[in-house]
Amino acid sequence: MALEDESSPQAELARRWEVALAGLRSAELEMSIGTLAEEDYQWIRTQYMGDAATILKTLELAEQEQAEFMAQIQLELQKV
Repeated sequence: MALEDESSPQAELARRWEVALAGLRSAELEMSIGTLAEEDYQWIRTQYMGDAATILKTLELAEQEQAEFMAQIQLELQKV
């Protein structure tokens, strides 16, 4: 079983994703119990949602690049 490199870009994205989710959960909780003003909640939510969207887009691009690379390898193997 291969261990994932904790310094890899994927590991960093996973950490950022967890931070965004935790921040959203925390903001939702604070808003529901009344310890966070609506304006502050909206700002925090916007920040974390933006981070999450960026992370997802980065992951999609990485998967696309990987798929293109594998397709290129397959073409080269077929030539041989």
